[in-house]
Amino acid sequence: MRRLLSATLAAAFLAGAAAPATAEDLRIRIDLGQLDIANPADVEAIKDRIEIAVSRACAEAVRFPAEVRSIADCKADGTAKAFAEVDARRALVAAN
Repeated sequence: MRRLLSATLAAAFLAGAAAPATAEDLRIRIDLGQLDIANPADVEAIKDRIEIAVSRACAEAVRFPAEVRSIADCKADGTAKAFAEVDARRALVAAN
């Protein structure tokens, strides 16, 4: 049970938080491959993958220069939610 519960980490978050009229739900999926969520070095690699995926998703979702602040909000929200999911999975693995 020390292995990953699933080979994919999925996170959903809101893009365009500063502009509710254009807000949309974004979902990212991160392939964790052979990474072990119980290994701190692997967790750092997972978080690096999350940051890259969130940055790409937010950049694609926020299309207008006036929404640049929305990109920062989107990245902060998405990264926080995905990191929280990683932490929850680590706690579950540690408990078993």
